[in-house]
Amino acid sequence: MSRFDRILVAVDRDDRAEAPLRLGLELAIKTGAELIVFHSISEDEQKDRETLPPPSNFVDVMVEETTRDLSALAETVADGTQSPPFRVVARWGDPAEEILNLAAAEDCDLIVIGLRRRSKVGKFLLGSKLQEVLMTTDRPVITVPIPPQTSSEWSPPHE
Repeated sequence: MSRFDRILVAVDRDDRAEAPLRLGLELAIKTGAELIVFHSISEDEQKDRETLPPPSNFVDVMVEETTRDLSALAETVADGTQSPPFRVVARWGDPAEEILNLAAAEDCDLIVIGLRRRSKVGKFLLGSKLQEVLMTTDRPVITVPIPPQTSSEWSPPHE
């Protein structure tokens, strides 16, 4: 398998990101790469956050929650082997633009993105951030299908 130094996995909390995270972790374990998990904070998440009590720094809260969830998943995926080093990055902004900026700034060797099914009308009306990343980046991209939510799927532990 090729040697990667950095793998960027872009996750969306609505996408139930187990599949892209799992693949990113498995590749990082096999290749010795650092894993960078990225989440673009949406306007809806910000609106939800405004109704909650402090702390008001949503980016820090998002990074903390995602780090905790990823650590739990990494233990499951590693299955007795050492999990790779990873960082979680959360930013405001257009998801495609921020994925491309982060991949360039961190000189990532690979981008992993979850792909969920949408109707043709949904794709037409909403566009596709994934398509924008695929058409713009000069880096390899792996798309991972996001299965429909089921009751047996992995869910992060919450304290």
